[in-house]
Amino acid sequence: MLGQPFSLDFSLWIDVSNAAKNDDLSATVDYSIAIKGLQELAFRKNCLTIEMFSESILDFLEGLYGQIPMKIALRKCQPPVEGFNGYVEIERKRNISALT
Repeated sequence: MLGQPFSLDFSLWIDVSNAAKNDDLSATVDYSIAIKGLQELAFRKNCLTIEMFSESILDFLEGLYGQIPMKIALRKCQPPVEGFNGYVEIERKRNISALT
C-alpha cells in the first residue's frame, strides 16, 4: 500500500544431477521465469501484510514448478517504524516434508 521496497530469496529443491553432470540447461529449471513473474506479482499485488505477500509468492512458485520443496525469505527493507532502520523478514517453507 505504501510502495515499500522488498528483497526476496527463494530456494527450490529439485534434482539437478543431470544438469550438473552433463552441463545440460534443459535438465534444470529456468529461474529467470520465476524472477520475472515475481517482479510482475510485486507490482500488481496489494496487501497489508508481509505474510499475505509471502503466501502469494509461494502460490506463484508452486504454480510454476509444482509441489516441490521450497523456501522463501521475504524482507521488508524499510519498514515504516519511526526510529527503526533495520529490516523485517519472514521465512516460509512449503512441501518441505517431502525431503524426509
